[in-house]
Amino acid sequence: MPHLTYAILLLVLQLLLRPVDAALSNLTIDDTNSIYWSFSGPWDPVTPTRACAGCGSKPDPQQTFNSTWHVGTLISGSFSFQGVAVYIYGIDVPADQAGNISFTMKNPSISSFHYGSAGSGYGYNSLFFTATNLDASVQHTVNWVIGPSNGLRRGDAVFDYAQVSQDDSSSEIITTSSGSQGPTVTSGTGSASPLNSSITSSNPASSSHGNTASHTGKIVGAVVGAITGLALIAVLVFILICRRRPSLISMRRLESEGVSDGPRRYGSIIRPFPLDVDAAPSPYQKLDPDSEPQLPTLDINHALPPPSSQAPASSPVVTAELEERLRNLERATFPPAYS
Repeated sequence: MPHLTYAILLLVLQLLLRPVDAALSNLTIDDTNSIYWSFSGPWDPVTPTRACAGCGSKPDPQQTFNSTWHVGTLISGSFSFQGVAVYIYGIDVPADQAGNISFTMKNPSISSFHYGSAGSGYGYNSLFFTATNLDASVQHTVNWVIGPSNGLRRGDAVFDYAQVSQDDSSSEIITTSSGSQGPTVTSGTGSASPLNSSITSSNPASSSHGNTASHTGKIVGAVVGAITGLALIAVLVFILICRRRPSLISMRRLESEGVSDGPRRYGSIIRPFPLDVDAAPSPYQKLDPDSEPQLPTLDINHALPPPSSQAPASSPVVTAELEERLRNLERATFPPAYS
């Protein structure tokens, strides 16, 4: 269990110390915005109020961005921006009308091609050109030229909108003319990538308000995340302290009782046998071999039976019997001397 707690603590620290991905704002720019787009030559801009009766390519306005697009034949154009990534979208046309589009870009140097054919119909939200990992501090320009394809003498290309990914720390100020459509700003985090979700247009004022709200939300989110991380670390530290405290108390109690901090099993405490127990007296006492055993004084008058009036007062037989009894009494009273 302690190993799991340490692992969770290390994981939380790693998440808190991990570099935060840069917050990016994706600007969706309609083809009618002349601040970014430049169409050289006889391009035909199509809007809900301006149709193109003589155009060979006629996509469905309901499936285009803001119901607008630019269609051109064997001509060129450019798109200028400042950001970390760019995505240019268009509409693929039938094969008998499609042209071959050549894209070039400097700083960094990029070249690519797109054959804008969708077979027998139209292909919407087709990615014509993309470039990522760009320097956001400089201005970038994408140029293109429409050429014929498959031996055709004509080649059409339809440009719809573009997306630019910008770092929120960028100081770029977006301005629009009174007659152009303002870019749509969509905020997000992570790496630069095109947005395939539903896109809605907005004016510059609402875009600025959206950026401000996005910054405020990110600041609040960062503060809440930091507080949550610190609170989680505090809880883990408290759990570790609570787990270590019982063991410390047990060790101190054992030290106060004079028990060494040795291995313990099943929670039992091994106590030494007390040394102050009164020992039982040994039935044998060690005798000093140099000491002489002291014989008890024998009162012959009491040991001998009273003289019989019929027996004689003294005889050799009686004396020998008394001496034999005395010797037997001595042998029975004292143990032999230790050698």
